Amino acid sequence: MEQDLKKKENELKESSETTQKKQDEISKLTGDLLKEKENSKMLHSDTISLRKERDNKEKQLNSLSEDYENLKQRFRQSEKENQAAKRLNIELTTLNKRLEDGKFDAVNEKIVAMNSVSALTREIEWLRKEANDDKSKLDLLEVKKEKFKANLDQI
Repeated sequence: MEQDLKKKENELKESSETTQKKQDEISKLTGDLLKEKENSKMLHSDTISLRKERDNKEKQLNSLSEDYENLKQRFRQSEKENQAAKRLNIELTTLNKRLEDGKFDAVNEKIVAMNSVSALTREIEWLRKEANDDKSKLDLLEVKKEKFKANLDQI
C-alpha cells in the first residue's frame, strides 16, 4: 500500500507538473492570443486609416482629373483664339502691304505729276519769254514800219 501511495503521489506529482506545464502553456497561449488580438486591432486600425487615405487619394485624383480636363478645355479654347488671331494677323498684314503698295504708287504718281508740272512751268516760262521777245521784235518792226512809212511819205 505504501507503494501504491507512493505511486499515487508520484502520479499526483507528475499530474501536478503536467498541469503546471499545461497552465504555463495556457498562459503563454493566452499572452500570444492577447498579442494577436492587439495586432489584429492595430491591423484593423491600419486598414481603416489606409482606406481613409485611399479615399482621400481617390478624391485628389478625381480633383486632379477635373483640373486636367478643365486645362485641356482652356488649352483648346486658347488654340482656337490663337488660330483666329493668326488669321486676323495675316489679313492685317495683307491689308498693310496693299496700303503700302498703294502709298508707294501714290508717291510715285505725285513725283511724276510734280515733274510734269515743273516741266510745264519751264515750258510756259520759255513760251512767255519767246512771246515777249516776239512782241519786242513786232514793236521794233512796227517802229521801223512807221519810220519807213514816214520816209516814204517824205519821198
